[in-house]
Amino acid sequence: MQKQTGRDLIQAANIVFYIGVGASILLGIIYMIARRGVGIIAGIIIIPLGIFGAYIYKLLLTGFGHIVENQSVQTDLLQHMIDEMQNKADASMEQPVEAEPAKIVETPGDSPPAPPVQTAEFESRTAATVFCPVCGKEQKTNRNFCYSCGCKFIFRDEQPQ
Repeated sequence: MQKQTGRDLIQAANIVFYIGVGASILLGIIYMIARRGVGIIAGIIIIPLGIFGAYIYKLLLTGFGHIVENQSVQTDLLQHMIDEMQNKADASMEQPVEAEPAKIVETPGDSPPAPPVQTAEFESRTAATVFCPVCGKEQKTNRNFCYSCGCKFIFRDEQPQ
C-alpha cells in the first residue's frame, strides 16, 4: 500500500507541475494584456517565477514520494527477515537438544569435596600453615577440611570440654 502511495505522490507531483506551469504562463499573459506598459515587464517576471515555483514543488513532492516508496521496500525486507528468523527458531525448538552431563567443579574451602575419609587432630590453629597428614598438601589453618583429600581437621582448643 505504501509503495502505491509513493507512486501516487510522484504522479501528483508531475500533474501539479504542469498545472503550475500552465497557470503561471496564463497569469503572465493576462497580466501583460491587462496592464500594458509596466504589465509587460511584470508578466515577463511572473512567468519564469511561476515555472520555478512549480518546479521546486515538483522536486519536493517527488522526493517525498520516493522516500515513502523506499520505506515500503525496506519494511517488506525487514518483515521477510523476521519471518526467516522465526522459522529458524521454530525449527530449532522442534529438534531435541542433548544436554551435556553436569561437570562438578571442586573449589577449595571449608566444605569437603566428599565426606571425610579420615580426621586429623591439631593442638590449635596457628598463623602458620599446616600439612595434611593424609595427603601431605600444605593448608592454611583457617580450613576445617583438606582441600585435596577431604580429611577433616579437628583443633583440640576449639572442642567443647
